[in-house]
Amino acid sequence: MDEQLYYAWFSEKELVEFLEIIYQNGSGDCFALLEKVPASYIDERERQNGIKLVTYSEEINFGEWTRGRVFNTDGEIRWERNDDGYKVVYAGTAEEAAEKMNKYEQELITGKPQPYHLWGDLLEERDRQELGLENGGAFYLESMIPRIFQYPLAAKNKRLLIKVISYEDADTAMPQYFRFHSIEEVRS
Repeated sequence: MDEQLYYAWFSEKELVEFLEIIYQNGSGDCFALLEKVPASYIDERERQNGIKLVTYSEEINFGEWTRGRVFNTDGEIRWERNDDGYKVVYAGTAEEAAEKMNKYEQELITGKPQPYHLWGDLLEERDRQELGLENGGAFYLESMIPRIFQYPLAAKNKRLLIKVISYEDADTAMPQYFRFHSIEEVRS
């Protein structure tokens, strides 16, 4: 099946059930990017913990997060919570989406996955200890932001890429949507 774009409004329960259906064989190559809008931008802890990129797990409490996306090479579910529930978009090849969601009618062409560097350089173990970060975690330091990121993979070459697929209008070739595809180590 070619990649398709679908949309719907879900309750939290419907969102979690849909995620479980689509990613029931949740493998190590399935990731979740979760965002929480902090109550106060002054609270450093809330800002630091407001974004997570983790390996997907059914144990994640999606109700704690304002918006997010779960993705792998087959597709991506993106959502944002508001007063009426969750606005959900699915981009990918899962046929189950057609049964539960509305299809975008605009004719779109999907491109090939394009790589983009993720922020930060992998911290050495001694640096993690000095900063009081847990052992075994893959922590990346970005001095331009400044922020410490934790990614679900540790790159041997210190950098990671995220691959992104764009959906373009069939007539104008203008980008209309994009989805995350995969995370990979930068090859040296």
